[in-house]
Amino acid sequence: AGHVDHGKTLLVKKLTGMDTDRLEEEKRRGLSINLGFAYRKSGNNKTVAFVDVPGHIRFINNMIAGINGIDLGMLVVAADDGPMPQTREHMDVLKLLGVTKFALIISKIDRVDKTRVALVKEQALSLFPESSQVPVFEVDTPAEKGISALGLYLESEANKLPAKSTSGHFRLSIDRAFLMKGSGLIVTGTVASGTVQQGDTLILLPQNVSVRLRSLQAQEEEKSRAFSGQRCALNISGGVEKDDIERGDWLVAPEINHTTMRFDARISLLRHAPFALKHMSPIKLYIGAKRISARLALLEQKTISPGQTGLVQLIVKRALHCCHGDRFLLRDDSENEILGGGVVLDTNAVVGKRSASIRLHKLAAMEQSAARQVLASLLFEHKQIVDLSQFCLNRNIRADEEADVLGLAEHKDGVMLIDIEGSRKAVSRAHWQSTGAITLKKDRAAQYEQEQVLSNEQQQLWTAIESCLLSCGLQVPGLGDIGKKLGCEHRTILMLCKIASKQKSLIMVAGNRYVLPEHIRQLSNVVQSLANEKGHFSIAEFRKECGIGRNLAVEVLEYFDKIGFTLRAEAGRVILHKDRVDTMIT
Repeated sequence: AGHVDHGKTLLVKKLTGMDTDRLEEEKRRGLSINLGFAYRKSGNNKTVAFVDVPGHIRFINNMIAGINGIDLGMLVVAADDGPMPQTREHMDVLKLLGVTKFALIISKIDRVDKTRVALVKEQALSLFPESSQVPVFEVDTPAEKGISALGLYLESEANKLPAKSTSGHFRLSIDRAFLMKGSGLIVTGTVASGTVQQGDTLILLPQNVSVRLRSLQAQEEEKSRAFSGQRCALNISGGVEKDDIERGDWLVAPEINHTTMRFDARISLLRHAPFALKHMSPIKLYIGAKRISARLALLEQKTISPGQTGLVQLIVKRALHCCHGDRFLLRDDSENEILGGGVVLDTNAVVGKRSASIRLHKLAAMEQSAARQVLASLLFEHKQIVDLSQFCLNRNIRADEEADVLGLAEHKDGVMLIDIEGSRKAVSRAHWQSTGAITLKKDRAAQYEQEQVLSNEQQQLWTAIESCLLSCGLQVPGLGDIGKKLGCEHRTILMLCKIASKQKSLIMVAGNRYVLPEHIRQLSNVVQSLANEKGHFSIAEFRKECGIGRNLAVEVLEYFDKIGFTLRAEAGRVILHKDRVDTMIT
């Protein structure tokens, strides 16, 4: 990684003998545009794989797509330039996506004196985490000075690495797709988990298309099998064409076939992020090799400032695949700045009551790394009903791994398992027999006030409704107008809005008008402002200040009267209980 023209590609070529700039345009411009891959055999026949990422700001999206499954980040800084904007940006990306081990390479040392090299080294080392012990290599790449020592160091570090875990089902995020003469469709990526074998049936997501793995290469060698951490090229066949595949689509084992329109996560903003994030901020999400527009629902606080962390729900415009533990990046909506990053907690995120205390407790439990600890906490501490099928899907746990990973044998006397049409639920036996809090409803187990989970189709429609209401601002449309805009039946819109209102994701102000809580708060702030000026206000004054139509203004004020926030008097409306709105929407 590193700034453009600091010598990354030439350095990789000297280490491996492979030129990662393979496009004609890259060679003509002397500039890396796409991801490049190269390999070096170590003394014990172990392969060290390199991902050469573009350093120019215009290709930062390509750079981000290549940072998956990285064991060591090599930051290249030219001695004549020193640290530059993309040097810092690439370091932010590496750290946010979980890279913890680094090496610093000072290149082009032949162009400056030793004093300058020492200064650049000091400046560059300040970019690394304080706790890191970062080895430094000073190289003159064309003359191959320092290359041998760097190569031996990388081989040594590769030999220290433990074998990659092969647990979980196979997952691979696609970073390239192309046609090869005589072979057909090829896709490439880094295996995120599990193993895959020639002849396996896989699922392309989010298209949900079944394909067959005809052959594969791992680390550019023909293999019959590949596993987690390896760079792979997969030759696939089935009902899919090259143009059907986008960067960031996934190939997965059939058992882990799932997508989502929203997921809950813990995010951290960079200390030097340019601004705080507010509730429902539009952002660009980078997860796996995928780049997609999303909105950020804050679950714990009203804003997340630079340097802070928080629980959030990411709401995406199109279905995507992810699992618990997947890391991601956040950039501003115009894609000028990296804001921060995070880790997926729950892919089965709820639509309503997403900030309810029971939900936040559940997410806090999910932040524990060990699955058995999470399960025990949910069952015994928080007295939750746990859908084991969904739990294993979220955390990518295979059926043959469940007994050991979940540790159910340790709690066989304290846990009751309920099987409902193939969906397995786990509950605390003591909670079942003492509280009577669990009931069976048709085909599911339910707990009093447990959040309602929508189908994927319903989630997509709810996201569209929510986006429609957000885009309209305080000019809140009626359900009929929303239905026309989305091309959906009124009764379907009404059903979802009723569910959302029960869960306080929407507020029903009239039979045909549902308002987002944040807009209710804004409208109540207008009331507060008007009342503070002279103690009372009229419909006309409220309507003018909000910039909304009369019918909507009347409906909102009548709702405020109903909940006891305002009172209609002869001189106009006055505030009755100023805290009533907060009570209704939290």
